[in-house]
Parts: sequence; C-alpha cells; structure tokens
Amino acid sequence: MIDSRWDATMGSGTCVPFRRQRADARAAGATTGERETTMGFLDACPDLVLALDADGRFGFANPAWEAGLGWTAAELAGTRLTTIVHADDRQACEARLGQLLAGEDVGLHELRVVTRDGRVLTLEGRLRGGPAGVRGILRDVSERKGREAAREQALGVVSHDLRTPLSSLKLS
Repeated sequence: MIDSRWDATMGSGTCVPFRRQRADARAAGATTGERETTMGFLDACPDLVLALDADGRFGFANPAWEAGLGWTAAELAGTRLTTIVHADDRQACEARLGQLLAGEDVGLHELRVVTRDGRVLTLEGRLRGGPAGVRGILRDVSERKGREAAREQALGVVSHDLRTPLSSLKLS
C-alpha cells in the first residue's frame, strides 16, 4: 500500500510514483511538464527501470516490469527486490544492495529473477545508490546468456573431438 509520503503527481497512472515530496521537486526546479516528460520516457522505456528505498523495497517500477516479468508496478510497490530474486542469488543480492546503499560503485550488475509465471530470467544493468536508496536500469539478457552457454558447450565438444583423434595418433 502506498502511504501519504508518495507523491502521486510524479506518476502517469501506469507506474508507481517516485517517493518524493513536492517541495523536493520544486526545489530541483522540476515543472509539472518536465515531470510528465520524464515519466513518459520511463513509461516508454523497454528496459526495467527501478527505484528502491533504503530497505531494498520497490518505490518505482516502470511498465516494462509487467511486460517482461509479469509483475505490475502496484504489486512490486513496497516489495523487497530480493523477494523476486532467485533463491540461489539472494545472499549475493543482499550484499550488493548493502554496497550500493553505502554509495559504492558496483559496476555492471547481474542477477537472476523469478517471473510471475515461474520462469528464471537473467537481468543485467547499472545500479547507483546511496543511503536513501538505489536507482537503476536493468535489461533481460537471458537469451544472450543462453546463446553464450550453448556456444561454450559446442566449443567444448569440438575441442574434445579434435583432441581425441590426435591422442590416438600419438599413441601409434
């Protein structure tokens, strides 16, 4: 449930809004038109845009989360990121979130998540953080990872097949 601290004017109706006070937006010089333009870009972005609070809970998720993972922005609101992270990766994700909240640059980040229908996807992207929370953009790289794994397996088979006949020739 979104509480009164959420500034509903930051959203376009399709996203859970950023957690900001109107005064902060005015102080930064953001006009209503600028906010609407920004939200329009975020709504149209095919990548997964997120904002997490200091507890690692979703404060913002653009519509790409629903398109790619099946989770609506409203369902993700207030949910810890680690809830949808693959069980084998949760501990590493918690450690990475701690680094981000401490303001460390963690570089390119990769994590596996579980979709609403149970599929496991690999996401990759850049996240930035500080004591107030984490912001970032992630992209589904599952297909690329699958191709890389298939290529590595094929190279291993070819390499083995090439070495095997050569070994028998050396023995002769």
